[in-house]
Formats: sequence, structure tokens, C-alpha cells
Amino acid sequence: MNRECLEEGMLCYMPELWPDYQSYMKTRTLEEPTVHEIFGAVVGPFMKARLWQADQSDVIERLFDFFEDMAASPDRTMQDVLCYGLLESLSEEDWLAAHAHMGEATRRLGKQVEEFWRQMT
Repeated sequence: MNRECLEEGMLCYMPELWPDYQSYMKTRTLEEPTVHEIFGAVVGPFMKARLWQADQSDVIERLFDFFEDMAASPDRTMQDVLCYGLLESLSEEDWLAAHAHMGEATRRLGKQVEEFWRQMT
């Protein structure tokens, strides 16, 4: 996966994101948002809301499969979007819930984010 297909891939993996994505894009009148902004404003809230809903296991599984593809990508931009557009915004409670769904590559990136913030405090 590379940057050019990230937005399209995200919506293919998760068609449930489409209404939230469209709503967010309507608020953007002057410039195109960055992929980091889209992840922070659309994907993060979408994921956080579904982490706590038992009937959303299929959606969560697909979402974390997508994150794992991003984390395993040789394109550092994909990893950065995942780290800084999503993982670093998780509360401790959300982090614990999300961690159970993460693949190995996503956990590795998450650990880097944790270590970075630990050094900053």
C-alpha cells in the first residue's frame, strides 16, 4: 500500500466510513486535508466508537487488518499516518482496548509511539 491508494483503500476496506468521510470533506472548503487529518478526524473517532460495541467485531477486525497493512508497508508515510494520525491520539483506555485487536506490526509501531511519549514526559 502506498500513499496514493491510502484514501481509496481505506474506503474499500471500510465502506462504513463513507458517510463520516463525506461529512468531514464537506467541512473542507478551501484545501484538501492531509491523510493525517483524515485519520485523526474520521478514522480515529470511527474506530473509538466501535471498540466498545460488541456487535461491531467484524468492522473492528477489518479496520485493524487495514492498520496492519499500513504498519507493514515499506512506505514510511503509511506508518507515519498510522502513528501520528491515529495511534498517538488514543487515550489509555482506548489503547488497551485497541491493543487486543492489533497485529504484530501495528503493536510494534504503537510501542514506538508509547516510548516516544514516555521520553517526552
